Amino acid sequence: MYFKKRLFSTDKLYNISNLLSVRKLYILSVILKTHKCLPFDPTLLKKRRKDIILKLPTVRTTFASIQYNTRSAYLYNKLNKQTYIYNKNFRECKNLVIKFIQTLTYDETENLLICNT
Repeated sequence: MYFKKRLFSTDKLYNISNLLSVRKLYILSVILKTHKCLPFDPTLLKKRRKDIILKLPTVRTTFASIQYNTRSAYLYNKLNKQTYIYNKNFRECKNLVIKFIQTLTYDETENLLICNT
C-alpha cells in the first residue's frame, strides 16, 4: 500500500489514505447512533447553552463511566460544542463529524474519549 516501508507509521498511513483509525471509527459510530436515536426538540435551540443536548447520567463507579449510555451522552455534548450537529440531518451530521475527526491527532482523540463525570 503506497509502497511504504514496513515500519511506516500507521497514523501517517491513515492520514495519507483518508481512513479513520479504530478509535475514530468508535467515536463516529457512537455519535451517529446517538444522533439517530435522539428526537429533535426545537425548544433546545432557544436555550442559553445550546451545546448541552443530552443530560449526563450520574454514575458512582469508574466502570460505569465507560459504558455506552454515559460515554455517548458525553461524546455527543462534547462534539456538539465543537461542531454544532444537533439540528443537522443524519448525512450532514456524519460528514461534519468525519471532517472534524480527521483533523484530530492521536492525543486529541484520546482526550476526547476521556469522560470527566
